[in-house]
Amino acid sequence: MLDLDKRTELCCPKCGKPLLVEFISETRARLLGCGRDCLDTYIVPPGSVVFGLLGGPQFLYGPIASA
Repeated sequence: MLDLDKRTELCCPKCGKPLLVEFISETRARLLGCGRDCLDTYIVPPGSVVFGLLGGPQFLYGPIASA
């Protein structure tokens, strides 16, 4: 089971809004959640996960934080 309590939601480093993605294909995704168009590209940290409805916008969560 996916435990999001141990992960941090990824946000835009410029405006602070949560990053939402919409998958276009298996290898491409479009950023949605940043209304100010702050970012064109975002490097997702290894170990990150997406969470949301299949075929719709999904939130990005970073890797599990080490204690």
